[in-house]
Amino acid sequence: MALYIRSLSASERLEIEGGLSCGNATWSRRCRVLWASANRTRVADIARGGSWHPESVRRLLRAFNADGLDALRPSKPTGRPPWEASLSEKTIEALLGLARESPQQHGVDMPVWTADALADAAYEQGILDVSGGGRIPIVGSRIPHLIWGGHSSLRERRV
Repeated sequence: MALYIRSLSASERLEIEGGLSCGNATWSRRCRVLWASANRTRVADIARGGSWHPESVRRLLRAFNADGLDALRPSKPTGRPPWEASLSEKTIEALLGLARESPQQHGVDMPVWTADALADAAYEQGILDVSGGGRIPIVGSRIPHLIWGGHSSLRERRV
């Protein structure tokens, strides 16, 4: 038996239509699955067209049928953490400058920086400070990404 979502209310239909082109990729992909199902597209075709596993599509459809759109909203906020977004260009430039230097120049006995070692050195040099109520969690943040693989505008400034 084919699985489809239940009939949509007018407000659900509007929200799904809006989600098709929103900036949150997770929400947009989920809305595309719902939209396709609302238009009677079969699970296998939805999965194939969106690079989903068919069981993942079925789980989304069942979750929507049971609990509506709230069951499918992304649980984690997207974007940069607030503390990271608050870093000034000057601070980012200083972090990039520190990352370009050898760790041995700063008493770190490693051939390359790790995120933890870079954070320690940045705090010791006053590039980052704890005055805002605690140490910024460099590990798990986007700072290593900005430094080592990062943001195109920062990558261009490294040269």
